Amino acid sequence: MTVHIDNPVILLIFVIACLAGYIDYKRTKPKPPLPPGPGDLASAFTVGALTLTALAFLLGLPGN
Repeated sequence: MTVHIDNPVILLIFVIACLAGYIDYKRTKPKPPLPPGPGDLASAFTVGALTLTALAFLLGLPGN
């Protein structure tokens, strides 16, 4: 399946959702008393998906 991102609004929504997921991933790393490790990947995907969905509903996606 190929997803065409022709509209700049769709690209902006996607970039913002990816950025929200990345920020969440970086912020969920263990704090100093615990050994260093990766962030919570499931939480990052959830935040990204929720951001994508919310912005798609708020800004609207153009239909074909």
